Amino acid sequence: MKEKNITKNRAITVTGLLILLLVIGSSIAAAATPTANFIGYVDGVHPSIGPITAYANQEITFTDKSTENPTDWAWDFGDGTPAAPTQNTAHPYTKEGVYTVKLTVTNPDGQDTLLRSNYVTVVKGADFSASTYSGNKPLEVKFTDLTEGNHSCYWDFGDGIHAKGSSNPTHTYTEVGTYHVSLTVKSLYGTSTLTKDIKVTQLPEANFTASPTSGNAPLNVTFTDNSTGSPTSWVWDFGDGTIVKATNGQSQSHIYSTPGDYTVKLTVSNDGGKTTDEETTHIHVGVGADFSVDKNSGNAPLTVKFTDKSTGDITKWEWNFGDGTSSKLTQNPVHTYKNPGIYNASLKITCIDKSTKAVSTSTKVVQITVTELVADFTMDNNGVGYAPLWVHFNDASKGATAWNWDFGDGTTSTKQSPIHQYTKDGTYTVTLKVSNANGGGLYESKTATVGVAPQKTPDADFDSNVSSGIAPLDVKFTDKSTNSPTDWVWNFGDGATSTDHNPVHTYKAGGTYKVTLTASNAFGSDSVADYITVKDSVKLAADFSANTAYAPLTVAFTDKSTGNPTKWAWNFGDNSARVKTQNPTHKYSKGGTYTVKLIVTNAAGATSSKFVKIVVPKVVKPVASFTASPTSGKAPLTVTFTDTSLNTPTSWRWVFGDGKVSTEQNPTHKYTKAGTYKVKLTVSNAAGTKTLTKPGYIVVS
Repeated sequence: MKEKNITKNRAITVTGLLILLLVIGSSIAAAATPTANFIGYVDGVHPSIGPITAYANQEITFTDKSTENPTDWAWDFGDGTPAAPTQNTAHPYTKEGVYTVKLTVTNPDGQDTLLRSNYVTVVKGADFSASTYSGNKPLEVKFTDLTEGNHSCYWDFGDGIHAKGSSNPTHTYTEVGTYHVSLTVKSLYGTSTLTKDIKVTQLPEANFTASPTSGNAPLNVTFTDNSTGSPTSWVWDFGDGTIVKATNGQSQSHIYSTPGDYTVKLTVSNDGGKTTDEETTHIHVGVGADFSVDKNSGNAPLTVKFTDKSTGDITKWEWNFGDGTSSKLTQNPVHTYKNPGIYNASLKITCIDKSTKAVSTSTKVVQITVTELVADFTMDNNGVGYAPLWVHFNDASKGATAWNWDFGDGTTSTKQSPIHQYTKDGTYTVTLKVSNANGGGLYESKTATVGVAPQKTPDADFDSNVSSGIAPLDVKFTDKSTNSPTDWVWNFGDGATSTDHNPVHTYKAGGTYKVTLTASNAFGSDSVADYITVKDSVKLAADFSANTAYAPLTVAFTDKSTGNPTKWAWNFGDNSARVKTQNPTHKYSKGGTYTVKLIVTNAAGATSSKFVKIVVPKVVKPVASFTASPTSGKAPLTVTFTDTSLNTPTSWRWVFGDGKVSTEQNPTHKYTKAGTYKVKLTVSNAAGTKTLTKPGYIVVS
């Protein structure tokens, strides 16, 4: 709707029709309400005001064409699905049907709605069927296009193969797997794709091994599945009436308790079907020794009853109890193990085959574990002290897993190593009873006596490992106080103190020192004193010697300081880093005269120093020289070479003329072939290298 401000005047007619219109003011155009309009697209093309046809799940693009600048848009696609308040939008219809689309647009001056009835028709999209959806390889599948209307087809069989244009293709799958097959169709309605799965399986092949395949009863056989084709279920027929169905058939164990020959069969299956291993796998079970025991573990002495369960025509039983004793007279013996240990008890039987008269033997071994159960314990301070007395009971039993303490004062405990307080003086009998799972309810016990004396103050006393010596002097003090002191205060006489029970103290200076120990407990304290005599140490004086002939440019220094130094600092006079070892070796880069300084320090912090000038000989280039013995002879000829070079070489290289070399100073070399050999020696040191060659020096005939 549009509004105008108009001012009108009357019209006056004179001689005919005369209309006089006087317009006062001007026409002012007001803002306009919007006019709703939109169009739809399928696949982004073919915009349409009229009805649209599209496949299910295919997006339709809706574009606003409203006029008068709307600022808000409300879409209703007719399928109950909420829509975003955007100007342009896209919407997929998931179900077939005919839908009415409505757009309401708004601006500040009003709103307008456009309703397009039956605007969108959604038809069924791509559809197809397969002749089969699963089977064993090679699997031939015929696909049938069920899509309605005129359209083009594009097939993807999921194994890298595609087909275009064919409505009903046939495809063969040669490998095991699950394949995602898709059909994509295109028409005037747009594009639609449908995917279905084809599962290709393989008929399994049964196979297995057995170990062992023969032995005496009872025979434990392990069967290992080696089937191929990914079976999912296994059925084992062990040939003795036992059938096991398993969902995991990798291995099975079966015990044959009766002698005989057994044929084992395995049947495997999967989605593709089932097969049976028709191989004749025989298990031979012969006569065998077997027995049981009424108990195979317990505390010593352990009595065990052995019961024979062997099979076959037995003529002899031979028992070995594993502890050095045996029996040949009884089929079901009873034996007592007196000592703890692990014993291998065995039964050997002898059988005679009634038909063949063949003699055979079989042996079975069972382990018997005999444990030790001994009650034992110790007590702090041997269970003697003053009331109130805390006693720590330390379990020292053997083989125990349960403990029962009776402290003799009406209290008990089941802890392994309890702590108990006796509040009154007296004599108490402590009993420990121990047991374990092998005892069958039996237990072992031990008793001891705790003596609790009336309360007393300590009687202080101590001794020391030394009473005199030279400073610095380390002294170890040991408390010997009686009547159970709980606190100790030591005064060492040099201003130092300690509250340790048994301290160690160092006297750094000479003198006679009075050492006092004050021992105390809850009832009082007592003090005792003794003396330690310390003499001053020998005066600290630095000294050393230097060996300049140690090696070219290398000097060995030996500390000869007195007064018990504990630290050393060497300055070699050549601007090298200081060394803190006692007897260092130092290599100078060149010969010359150097001032060496040694500073020593002792435990008391005193220092002393000494300066010494040393002359380091210069290194001279070596002169090569050597001899050999012998220089001639028959092959093989062993020759000893002796270095006689001058000026102290530090490395040698010999070339013997037969392709062999050596870096030893005085090598021995064997010439294996006849000939005349040139020998060359190259020597080196820090000053340089020199070579001597002797042509035809070694003659080997």
